[in-house]
Amino acid sequence: MEGRRTLSGLQYKVEDNPTWITTVFLAFQHYLMLLSSNLATPGLVAITICAQGDVEVASILLGNMLFACGICTVIQFFFGVRLPIVQCPQYAYVVPAIVLTSFDEWKCPDISVASSNASNVVISNFTLGNFTDINDQPYWQQRLNMITGSLMVASVFEIILGASGILTILLRFIGPLTVAPTIMMMGLGVLQPGYELAGSHWGIAFGTMAMIVMLSECIPKFNVSLPCHIILTAKQEACTKKQIHKKTEIVAHKMFSVIISVSVMWLLCYILTITDVFPDGEDVYGYHARTDVRDKQLKTAPWFSFPYPGKFGMPTFNSGLLIAFIGGVFTSTIESIGDYYTCARIAGAVPPPPSAVNRGILIEGIDCIIAASVGAGFGVTSCSQNIGAISLTKVGSRRVVLVAGILMMIFGCFNKFSTLMVTIPDPIVGASFIVLFGTDHERGILSWRELTKEHLDDKENFSLRTYDLPFGMSKIKSWSWARYIPFSPTFKEDKCGPCTKSKGIESIGEEVDMILSDNCGHV
Repeated sequence: MEGRRTLSGLQYKVEDNPTWITTVFLAFQHYLMLLSSNLATPGLVAITICAQGDVEVASILLGNMLFACGICTVIQFFFGVRLPIVQCPQYAYVVPAIVLTSFDEWKCPDISVASSNASNVVISNFTLGNFTDINDQPYWQQRLNMITGSLMVASVFEIILGASGILTILLRFIGPLTVAPTIMMMGLGVLQPGYELAGSHWGIAFGTMAMIVMLSECIPKFNVSLPCHIILTAKQEACTKKQIHKKTEIVAHKMFSVIISVSVMWLLCYILTITDVFPDGEDVYGYHARTDVRDKQLKTAPWFSFPYPGKFGMPTFNSGLLIAFIGGVFTSTIESIGDYYTCARIAGAVPPPPSAVNRGILIEGIDCIIAASVGAGFGVTSCSQNIGAISLTKVGSRRVVLVAGILMMIFGCFNKFSTLMVTIPDPIVGASFIVLFGTDHERGILSWRELTKEHLDDKENFSLRTYDLPFGMSKIKSWSWARYIPFSPTFKEDKCGPCTKSKGIESIGEEVDMILSDNCGHV
């Protein structure tokens, strides 16, 4: 028990529930991390749909992105792998579309020049393979519909991977030494945008990184004498007379290290902006540390916009994009498998069984279809940045991620508030990005086998119930045929390793032993 707590250092494990006030703040931190690490995503999607530089389109795409990530996170929470994992944009779907725009047949036409010649001019849309009246539908919507349709078809392959049980066979050959280098290389590749953003002002960037690391890792928990226990403690909620003058454990600086650091440095940048310390020339070093760089986008963003399928027209299809997106599906699948094991290790859970992995990939495929249908312009995957946030804040509660998904959906509809978050200066965003990808989540992949061994000494947590569905489990266990469904919680291949033959299972009447027998082998 003590060894496990030392390894994770968690304030809340997967199935723990913080107070609601604490939960909302922690959820907002996850929302802030997803938004700050994906600020460039709407701009990248705008490039692929020939709307680069269009502030209004970028605002719409930002709202669609948040709404898609929110609803996909909620679906993954209830029906997927059941770990505290946020769904976020997968760059493996965005980058191929950007690369294709460099080819002649995919280049964006000069619509402004063409439309100035005649009001009824038509443009040859090589990517769609036909002629389209520019006054009938904006060109960027046509390109977005093409991405939507192609991504929906490609996502079917991910659904097949999860539902068929193919991953169960592959997991026998995909071990830590296979997944860890893959995730590490992906992380190093994604770090490039972080360095570019941080490079706009290294002073602000280093200040942000130093504050996050100090709050989360260097400053220890400490006790103070207060009239009673308050919500800043790890567990206690209320104040009673019996608790008067007892010491209170303060851990807020660890749980909210990212929010505190970003808020302080954002305020500092605002002060330096209004005092004209930062230059106002766009090409001058330090300009992007100003807080008024994106004021135009904030003013033009709509107050409310509800994303829904078919809002921009019917999806179309392109075989070239389909092939590119299928490659993204396999990349996303490998990354998600690594994220599942990493998140389980950091959040204090046993490694996910094959059924949970299959179910997670199956739901991610469905999530990609949902994200594409609401006009996000990309597929989703497990968010490594938010797993890094769990490592920093020491909060692995599943309920926090659920509330974070709901917040994303709400803020995705209220575009003005989300666009306000876009005004966070680039060096602060880049610094947060670097720190979150620099956590020990890659080491977690290499440690998941050690964690399994560690759970042998902790029978209280030695259970696969973490991965059970939140409802209907008694009914599912009564279905003998469900044992042969690869994504069923009672899948016959699900075993807790040594516990299937453990000598500790001696008294079937004991509750712990009943838990082990229910989850190990399902015999």
